[in-house]
Amino acid sequence: MMLKEKYKRVLNEFLDKEKNEEIVIGIFVSGSYVLDDLHANSDLDVFMVTTDTYIQIAANVIEGIELECCYKPLKQYYYDLNITRNPVDIQRYAIGEILYDPMGEVQPVIARANEIYIQGPNNKINDSDLYHLSDLFLDLEDRINSAYGRVLLVKAFEQLIKVYFKKENLWECKISQCIAKLKAHHAEVGQLAEDLLMEQKLNNQYQKLLLLKEIIMSGVQPLDKLWKTPRIIAPALKEELN
Repeated sequence: MMLKEKYKRVLNEFLDKEKNEEIVIGIFVSGSYVLDDLHANSDLDVFMVTTDTYIQIAANVIEGIELECCYKPLKQYYYDLNITRNPVDIQRYAIGEILYDPMGEVQPVIARANEIYIQGPNNKINDSDLYHLSDLFLDLEDRINSAYGRVLLVKAFEQLIKVYFKKENLWECKISQCIAKLKAHHAEVGQLAEDLLMEQKLNNQYQKLLLLKEIIMSGVQPLDKLWKTPRIIAPALKEELN
């Protein structure tokens, strides 16, 4: 609680100064502060809604706490949500906690982000996802006891979780938030993933990973050995063809 109070005090000090800037029409905070996941070295992710035409990222430090400050015009936030649809932006905006919104411009941004977040990313598992996963597990099987075994295991785990998120229509997130998200969605998968990461012995980790793969890949259509991607025009030749 003391840590949260310190961060809140820093935010208020920053807010008192920033809300007097003429171009700033709204401010919200996101990240670990909102998720109650603060640690000693956590920073503050603060977003300013402006009337300017520029985007700028700036670092600020108050009482030893770093504030990552993002300045964007109001239209850019909607562009991020409706056009770019960057999953990181969508999640950051969706959990935003409003600090300053005298004109009521920030609340609709956060509402729109939540609307998109609830729909899910709608990213389907493709052949490339499955090929990459299969390749990593075969490589891991061959080299589990080598100097690269643990590195390969982590890569295979990350790809497996990526496939799971697509399968379940979940938004990808930082690895630090992954376990909590998995537990909330599927307790068995989340607990097994946590046990795997906490396990010290490599071969025990490997066995847990294989079990996790068996659970996650249940119901997923196996990869066709003769798969291929759709044909696309080579980017280097697009101008010539146009």
